[in-house]
Amino acid sequence: MSWAMQMPKSTLGDASARHVLLCLANYAGQDGRGAFPSAEQLAEDTGLSERTVRYKLDLLEEMGLIARGNQAIAAAYIGRKDRITNVYDLQLKRGAAAAPGDATGCSSQQHGVQTTTERGAAAAPNTSGNQEQNQEQGREGAASASGEAVSNDPETAPDQPRSRAKGFSLADMQALTDTAGISIAADVAQDYLAHRKAIKAPLNATIWKTTLVELAKLAPHGITADQALAEAMAAGWRGLKSDWLVNRLKRQQGPGAGPNDDDTSWANDLNEGGL
Repeated sequence: MSWAMQMPKSTLGDASARHVLLCLANYAGQDGRGAFPSAEQLAEDTGLSERTVRYKLDLLEEMGLIARGNQAIAAAYIGRKDRITNVYDLQLKRGAAAAPGDATGCSSQQHGVQTTTERGAAAAPNTSGNQEQNQEQGREGAASASGEAVSNDPETAPDQPRSRAKGFSLADMQALTDTAGISIAADVAQDYLAHRKAIKAPLNATIWKTTLVELAKLAPHGITADQALAEAMAAGWRGLKSDWLVNRLKRQQGPGAGPNDDDTSWANDLNEGGL
């Protein structure tokens, strides 16, 4: 993303094409490869029409700023062939060199391009980790299918299980849950696993470990892991943060009725009427 932001105007003067490039870069891996958002998603990100997005992608490709990448990545991640999107690699040797720092100008919050909530728009949870994890899962699945060695992502600990094209199973999920010492009913775990697949944000070991940390933070508020996951599914969240859930329940209960260390009765029947 820094590479796209540092692109000089002399290299890319088309404002709409620059906007499309910035948001496309937000879906690429650390090496600039493997971005495969749909034209519909980029249209939502940029506010441009799908037709304009497609035109600008063609323009960026003609300019040599992006190129078609390994299409097996999208095929490994997207089950339906009629929904497979083009995979693009950023040509990092063109334009500006990547600058240090992680200030991007684009936010993965609802895959938009604002660092703060737009005026008139409802606040949405920050899901910045999901897209990168999904892209990594697709890249690993493609490499596995082709017999290539999977390289370690700098942000993924070496001892963490790697997701393959076959997906992250319920058994994998339960094993990590048991290790963390958190109790989750099998049917709730299965439902959450299916929920994440349905919203095209499937779990992998890294994401689930992070989720378990957040679930553990809810214990002092009297919220069980089963209740938290059920509420996350009801809200349609692509991720889960303890403060999202606490704030959501505060809003549901009304002013002054949110969770606190002295009274946790508000969370006793969380699932009743919520699903």
